[in-house]
Amino acid sequence: MTRPFSAESAMAHKLIGDPNHAELFQYFDTVGDGSGAKDMATTARTYRVTPPTGMMYIVDEIRIVGWDETAAAGLTFMGISALSVGCKLEIRAQPGASNEVVIEDLTGGLTIKSNGQLATLGETILFNQSDTAECLVQCSIKGIPYRLDGNAGESFVFQTQDTLANVTEMYVAALGRKYTNLI
Repeated sequence: MTRPFSAESAMAHKLIGDPNHAELFQYFDTVGDGSGAKDMATTARTYRVTPPTGMMYIVDEIRIVGWDETAAAGLTFMGISALSVGCKLEIRAQPGASNEVVIEDLTGGLTIKSNGQLATLGETILFNQSDTAECLVQCSIKGIPYRLDGNAGESFVFQTQDTLANVTEMYVAALGRKYTNLI
């Protein structure tokens, strides 16, 4: 089961200060390996970051960024009206399979329907350009690193349950480190 690492556990697994790793910057996409659709300004979909078999990802930050041609406020989502169903951020095992299991729900059982609710996940910046009425929303979720085990088929999942077609652009990315054959 995926759990955050304590500092002691991370040192024991050589995840801190280990030169044998690569940086992880991967957009969530519809496939999970970086090859699928990434722009979430579309119909309701599920987006993933999934390490391949034999790899482990340590995710230190999830970054959600969107912009719209309409000014945003706390009660809107990006620049559009608040969502009716909302978005989920979860860690799942066996993604896409009929036996897919939610390991951890990072939204605490709620769904994110507005910029205000997005701000409860992490440091959120809401910038409205006054002369063009455009907005940029960025949320950085940082904290205890999360481990994704490619051998167990674990994924970070961002699920949009409403259409976001009226948002100009929206992307979610995972930042951290990736390791080969540690698990």
